[in-house]
Amino acid sequence: MKKFLSILFMLLPLISSAQSFVLTPDGFRNADDQEKSFIVIEVPGTQAELYNKAKTAVTMIWKSAKDVMSYNEPDVIIVNGFDSGSIWKKTMGMTFVYDFNYRIQFQFKEGKIRIDAPSIDEAVNKKSTLYFGKGKGNAMAGTMYMYNEKGELKQKDFKGQAENFVNGIVSTFVSKVKTSTTDDDW
Repeated sequence: MKKFLSILFMLLPLISSAQSFVLTPDGFRNADDQEKSFIVIEVPGTQAELYNKAKTAVTMIWKSAKDVMSYNEPDVIIVNGFDSGSIWKKTMGMTFVYDFNYRIQFQFKEGKIRIDAPSIDEAVNKKSTLYFGKGKGNAMAGTMYMYNEKGELKQKDFKGQAENFVNGIVSTFVSKVKTSTTDDDW
């Protein structure tokens, strides 16, 4: 099941027409306008209706929504999640899986949902730490940075995996919100 969800998260950005995020040396940014650290999705409905649809979507996507979700009804929902397995590396026949915490915030207005750029500072495994920003890595200390001090990409595979994970969450969330109905006749 975990592999299926990972594959689904990787494919959703490819088949979805939703806006997406790209990982830069300064964190996740709007792929269409990297000056912005958010995307806006237009969805018909009032602020309260969109908030309720989003709350339902969060409950459907995350296993224990009450443990990861905080909110200020009807303005904001914040998800503080954890992932293990979306970022990995195979080296010398061994697979190293990285664990990381992330935070994603959703804001609501009439007919619009603003999704703030997710924050992920680092991913860790038993042997090393991968920092999502820029800096100088140290192989002996087991530290790697996504970008070097000049902002040049050093971890292309990890960058792609992180973007696929984040955009998979966004695509799934947007899909659930857009297809959610308030029809109780089932």
